[in-house]
Order: sequence, then structure tokens, then C-alpha cells
Amino acid sequence: GIYVDNLQIVHSAKLDAKGRGPDGCAYNEFMDAVQNRWKVTDEGPMEDLLGIEVEYNSDGSIKLHQRAYIRKVVERFMPDGPGNRVQKNSVPFSKDLRQNLLDALSQPVGSHPELVQPFQQVVGCLMYAATSSRPDVAYVTHQLCKCLQKPTPALMEETRHVLSYLARSTSVGLTFSAK
Repeated sequence: GIYVDNLQIVHSAKLDAKGRGPDGCAYNEFMDAVQNRWKVTDEGPMEDLLGIEVEYNSDGSIKLHQRAYIRKVVERFMPDGPGNRVQKNSVPFSKDLRQNLLDALSQPVGSHPELVQPFQQVVGCLMYAATSSRPDVAYVTHQLCKCLQKPTPALMEETRHVLSYLARSTSVGLTFSAK
């Protein structure tokens, strides 16, 4: 995977202490070609990439999660901490989500201009989590996106609900098995 000036190479080659695979290995050929063209710094096994952390499990599986990112987002938008009403086993949205969305969509654009930018910022952060390692918040995030130009105080409360849910479930992520 490539992102601007970051390159992540996923392979199954067993590397030696010098970072080389066995003779004839495609990894060696690829790395030689890259290093002949650009200055490369090998940082070893990936620990994180763009806020997505990697956990290597003893069974060979890999878990992608965003504990640090979630903590940072919660601190930014909820400096007093997550709400007490959201329990660990709850869903990431309130029972009133549908009605809150309908109410927001029925109002004229500009009803709460002071909420537009903060709402868009928090929903943008939720989108990154949902598309990176937290598909459990994808539904509510998608629903909130419908109202980016029409936020209401009730929808701001919905974002706090999602953030509280994430704060209480930071260990959730995507696990890819070794087989």
C-alpha cells in the first residue's frame, strides 16, 4: 500500500537480520528495484499506519485497531470524558436516532449555523474510524452524514453517543487470521 511518501509492503518472506529474504525471493527483487530508484528507510514490522495500529497475535493473526486515534478524538470533542449513559454493550446510537435525523432533515439549511463546522468535524473523524477499523459505527456515521448541512443539538448529542461508545470499546478492531 502506498500513501504519499509511505510504502507498506505486505509479504510472507522470512527475513534475516539484514532484512533480506531467501535467495530468489520476489521481496528481495522488489526492494532492490525500489532502493535503486529512491532513498528508503526500512522501519521494520509495521506498528501503525495513518492512525491505524497493528497488533501481531501469537496465533499469527493480525489485528488492526485505532485505540490512540479514538482517545485523541474523544479528548478533542469530549474534554470532560464520555457520557455515563452509554454502556459497554450498547449500540453506537440512541433509540431516537431516526427521529432526530427526520427532524434535522425537515428544517431549513442554516437553522443552527454555529453547529455546522463542529458537526462536520466530528462526523469526519467518525468516518475515518468507520472506514479504517470500526465498521460497527459505519451505519450511524452514514446516517449522520445525511445532515452535514443541517445539524441540530439532538444530532450533536448523537455524535457524543457514538464517541462514548467508541471510548468504551477501544479494543474493538479488525482481526485477520493467518490462514
